[in-house]
Amino acid sequence: MFNNLRESWFVSKVETVIDTRLMSLPPVMKIGIAGLAHAIVMHQHRENSFTFAVVDRKRLDPRIAALHCIMTFMTTYNRSGQIIVNNEDCYETLKIISHGLINEMQTFLVHRVDMCFIELHTASMMQQHLPELFKG
Repeated sequence: MFNNLRESWFVSKVETVIDTRLMSLPPVMKIGIAGLAHAIVMHQHRENSFTFAVVDRKRLDPRIAALHCIMTFMTTYNRSGQIIVNNEDCYETLKIISHGLINEMQTFLVHRVDMCFIELHTASMMQQHLPELFKG
């Protein structure tokens, strides 16, 4: 499934970033999210594994890759403002997680390769799902 052990390790790291954010939510928001991080990462790997690839001898920051994976998942499965997983709507939960990752990006140095990736591949999905960030 994965090209090598390093790619598998990186995919696991991205999944951990997402799962950590999901598990830090209040209990009422954790309903129906079991396995969601894994589903998001596996969906991304099936859709476009480039997110996990090495570019210019560098992988994306796992937090940037996690944001992109979440945005791709939201874009693919959003139906009328809902994403139903395990009989629960998790669209707003994923928006909260995404917003947290975006806020976190303001606290660390984002490499130029990561920023270019965001601008080329993730920004349009962010505008679609988080339009409040782009009003001003």
